[in-house]
Amino acid sequence: MLRAWLLAALVFAPLGRAFAEGEAPPPPPPQEPVKVQERRLGDSAPALKVQAWVRGEAVDLKAGEGKTVFVIDFWGSWIPPCRETVPFLDGLQARCAEKGVIVVGLSVEEAPKVETFLKKLDAQPAYRIAVDPSGETRIAYMAGFGVTDIPHSFVVDRKGKVVWHGHPLDGLEEALGKILDGSYDLDAAKKLDDTRRLIPEYFEAAQAEDGAERAARLGQKIFDGLAGDPKLLSRFAYAILFNQKTARPDKDLAMKAAQTAYEKTGGKMLATQLAYARALFAIGKFDEAVRVQEEAVATAPAGRPREQMQQILEDYKKQAGK
Repeated sequence: MLRAWLLAALVFAPLGRAFAEGEAPPPPPPQEPVKVQERRLGDSAPALKVQAWVRGEAVDLKAGEGKTVFVIDFWGSWIPPCRETVPFLDGLQARCAEKGVIVVGLSVEEAPKVETFLKKLDAQPAYRIAVDPSGETRIAYMAGFGVTDIPHSFVVDRKGKVVWHGHPLDGLEEALGKILDGSYDLDAAKKLDDTRRLIPEYFEAAQAEDGAERAARLGQKIFDGLAGDPKLLSRFAYAILFNQKTARPDKDLAMKAAQTAYEKTGGKMLATQLAYARALFAIGKFDEAVRVQEEAVATAPAGRPREQMQQILEDYKKQAGK
């Protein structure tokens, strides 16, 4: 089943800590202990404190208030998933420039390292790129919002408030469109983000010998908070089933989350199919797991994604004796 977990990771949360072969991340700069200011959606955006602008003119968030929406993406040239987002962010800048959007890429690397990477690209990105080796701006955003993996983007609206954050390939353009046309629901986004912050607490409780009751309360709260987002609900279910530090994963909660997500999407979304099939398999409903995984195979794009879904299906069939 390890293979199933590895393949499923390609559908769920993008991996932010995968390093290119033969490369290593830049060493963290020596620092005094930093007190992190906890931040929430709707808070004022921290200033961008950078060492150098590698591409484009310097950005002043304050100067942009009232007229500009900023997308700030934290990335690293040594991380393959970050490299893969460069063309997307470049395209996003091109599509939204006339709407008053400025995209900024920010790395903790030294400028020469980023320059070397950029020079190897077939096409040079048109969005702004800066470096922050001290990590001060990254700490203000990433640690402030309780996230660690990159790439990770933040959207600052025309009022200078952070109103969205997440993986750039997972909802950024949709959220940006709503922010620009005035239909974005910040209150709903706040609720979802506050729920997300409970997930580490849930797993901490689930792993504790005396944490069962607390985990149950947190699990229900997370379920309620994510009920409106089938994709996140599916991820939560998958995380429960595959968290290696939890001796007794709450399969009932995972099943409830996965089934709810599946039903809310009419069984048509790949992420919900995959999670529901895995939850069914976890509780011993092998035939049903095979049936739903067959749906995932049919839904997956042709080529490598469908082949990966087929591999998981074969694992399930083998366990089911088919």
